[in-house]
Amino acid sequence: MLSRARKYDDDKDEVQFDHAKHQSVKRTNSTVDYDLIDDARDSIVNVNPFYKKDSENAQEWIEMFLRAKEANGWPDNRRVAIAAGMLREEAADWYNLVSNTINRWDGDANTGFRERFLTCFSSQKKLHR
Repeated sequence: MLSRARKYDDDKDEVQFDHAKHQSVKRTNSTVDYDLIDDARDSIVNVNPFYKKDSENAQEWIEMFLRAKEANGWPDNRRVAIAAGMLREEAADWYNLVSNTINRWDGDANTGFRERFLTCFSSQKKLHR
């Protein structure tokens, strides 16, 4: 239960204190997803962000993400949202372009995050290592 809020006139941000979670949250005209905050805070295994650098291997990143998902107890229905939150720079730009067509983790080459991610970020050289 959010019990108090203070509005800032300059940027219309709002700070609220959630007594049940004992935390302050800054909101900028959007809904705060406490589940994502809790998922990140309660992580046992961390996953490095994915940038689309030549030194990164997309298949290895997916495998590490799935190990972290299991260790951290992230629910299956949160995989796409959590993985998307770990994308940076060019990888984040890619997701922003295709996010409206992705509606599941696994699936076909058009709607599955995993398939689309690997198709986009796995080079033939890396696939044959």
